[in-house]
Amino acid sequence: MSLQHSTHTPHARQRLAMAIFAALALPAIAQAQQAEATTDPATAKAAATLGDVVVTAQKRSERLQETPVAAAVVTSQQLENANASDISDLNKLVPSVELKGSNNGRVPIAMRGISTNADEATVGLTSGVLIMVDGVPVSSDAAGVNELSDLANVEVLKGPQSTLGGRAASAGVINLVTRKPTDYWSGSFSALATGDGEYKLDGFVSGPISDSAQFSLSAYEHRVDLPIHNIATGKDSTTDSDGGRLKLLLHPNDDLDITLAAHGYEIDAKGGSFTYQYLTQQAIFNSRFPGTAYNGIAYDEVMAGITPHWGNTDYNSPVDMRAKTVGSDFSANVDWRLGDYTLSSTTAYQHERQDMVQDAGVTATYWLNELTATVCSELAIPPFCAASWDNSQHIILKPTTKSQEFKIASPLDGPINFVAGVFYSDTDVWSSGVRAMFANPYQYVLNSDTKTLDAYGRVTWKLPDNFDLLTGLRFNHDTVSYWKNDIYDGYYSSNEATENIWVGDISLRKRFSPDAMGYITYARGYKPMAFNTAASLSSNDPLDPVDNETVDNFELGLKLALLDRKLTLDSALFQTTYRNYQVQTYETTNGYLADLHLSSAGKARTRGLESDLNFAATEALRLNASIAWIQAVFVDFKGAPCWGGNTSQTEAEGCVDGTYQDLSGKPMPDAPKFKANVGADYTWSGNGGTRPDLTLSGQYAWRSGTNMQADNNPYTYQPAFGIFNLSLTAKWNQGKFSASLFVNNVFDKFYLVNVTDNFSGIWSDSAMAITGQPARDASRYAGLRLNWNFD
Repeated sequence: MSLQHSTHTPHARQRLAMAIFAALALPAIAQAQQAEATTDPATAKAAATLGDVVVTAQKRSERLQETPVAAAVVTSQQLENANASDISDLNKLVPSVELKGSNNGRVPIAMRGISTNADEATVGLTSGVLIMVDGVPVSSDAAGVNELSDLANVEVLKGPQSTLGGRAASAGVINLVTRKPTDYWSGSFSALATGDGEYKLDGFVSGPISDSAQFSLSAYEHRVDLPIHNIATGKDSTTDSDGGRLKLLLHPNDDLDITLAAHGYEIDAKGGSFTYQYLTQQAIFNSRFPGTAYNGIAYDEVMAGITPHWGNTDYNSPVDMRAKTVGSDFSANVDWRLGDYTLSSTTAYQHERQDMVQDAGVTATYWLNELTATVCSELAIPPFCAASWDNSQHIILKPTTKSQEFKIASPLDGPINFVAGVFYSDTDVWSSGVRAMFANPYQYVLNSDTKTLDAYGRVTWKLPDNFDLLTGLRFNHDTVSYWKNDIYDGYYSSNEATENIWVGDISLRKRFSPDAMGYITYARGYKPMAFNTAASLSSNDPLDPVDNETVDNFELGLKLALLDRKLTLDSALFQTTYRNYQVQTYETTNGYLADLHLSSAGKARTRGLESDLNFAATEALRLNASIAWIQAVFVDFKGAPCWGGNTSQTEAEGCVDGTYQDLSGKPMPDAPKFKANVGADYTWSGNGGTRPDLTLSGQYAWRSGTNMQADNNPYTYQPAFGIFNLSLTAKWNQGKFSASLFVNNVFDKFYLVNVTDNFSGIWSDSAMAITGQPARDASRYAGLRLNWNFD
């Protein structure tokens, strides 16, 4: 059973969206054909040519067209057109990426269907997708990168990137590239407001300080009113964030560049993130509570005013849920040119504090107090009578990362060129938690620390007949440790593990022409061993680490620029196998709340086809399309926990002895088989400024259905859906001032960014409780954006 029945037939709204794109495209294509017959060829080429795209995520600046890796670059204009202000908005722009909502801390990230699917309780664990800011790795526990602001573009490298990306890049890389200082005065200011309560102010200025120094300064303030409503308080969940970044670029001489950067931010999320999407009718809340014949709290009392159903955006809770994050980071990058070679040093420090208050159950009553009062009336047991609890649990998370990298890069135009370096990082995550209920209490302090010392290199050999051989190798020395003090139960546990790993890759690249390139790649990657820091301690014994993942990736790619560079097409076929695949699941063993369990599936595999197309049909029309067909499955996962907690999954449904199931051959979580994003922009010229240029833009993002949890609970299946965004932009004075009217989710299509079944265990036997996080754009909204640019 799923939350909503899906259909394989085209929906009327989908057909309408495609019709709108056709209405945009067909007249323009006809115009293009006419222009080719009547316009000077040189003029037409200049007017409708796609420019080069440069990527930096592989340790040096390279043309995307020549990089033998499947990659996508999302420009600042594309982010603006999609109203993308949160990192999870990349879901609608890069089909191979699947990110969950960020309203409550860390964002589980999947790339090509691969993700550990971890939440904030398992600290120190990487998702497998490395996030970087200007090439500096960011801790997977940090939330500061959730806000997309002050960006020049976003680089997405799909598939394992362990040779240059290291231990955290077993599934891919996302590099957030911020704007740089300039030697001339420039800047921008934008203001956004929507009809559902969102606003954002964003400013940037850059310019010279002297002949040898430039600066840039950015700042933003952002408020989002989410479509999640607490009927107990009458308030919606909100996220307020603000921050700024200062950069200084110094040129002491012609051969030396020094970039200093400082960034600070604050994120204040108020209200809950999850609402009940499904609940077994008339289920009894906490029917296994210790006592006499009392059998829990009735459904109607706990769910007062709430009707769980697909599309529900309401919850009822007396808890003041919130998550406040305050963080800062600093970096110093030095580039020293030694003739044709460049020696670089990057020093970085990041620190963040997250304070979270959560509701354990999301119910309308102080349920433990009510249960204890009933037991007191029957047995008059003093410890029960004294119990008082406000349903809340408190978590503090403080990730800190220090890193240092030295690298040297040769010129690209020689018969042999290379990049090589050494990298050190220390990521320390301190956490504490309190849940002051006597039936299932916890109070703990824990620390997870991961140190890595690596050496890497990649060499490109130019061969005859326009062939290139690229070989890379990396040595990783990782030390992973933890200590955990379970204060309530009186246990203390610690352990440390060290491993040495070699990874590498080899690619053969063929340049068929200046605008056509093909490649074949084999890459060996890994993810380091990890401790399940979310585990409940039962003794002082050290926890055993979960084995490291090993990754084998094969990829065949083709990159083309056609029609005098009016059209670019990048495609890749891939197959990636993960052994000892780390996966997190919920297990209900105590009859109350689910424990998080980290284990190794024997084997997982993802394979598929990705393709990105951009077409400058005319000077007026731009078309784009990105698709990803991906089949991600557990090849071998025999000891997976049964879904739903307690006795929900039956033997007929695959649960053996009420405890485990065989998920071999089953799909992986957050891995839709098919995703597609298509867009069109059509511009009516203002005839040299006598009237504004008008641009009509449409973007449609569609994905097939997928299960959201690794246990393959059919109740956590999200059906296929599509989101259509439409905007109209007017530009004056050669684009220096613009105003955009936009409507997002035009067809008002509800969807969730996260679905969990971890609350099932606190309901009666065989009951199913499904909670989900409605997306920010889970309902239609409209807005206005004003931009002013100067230089």
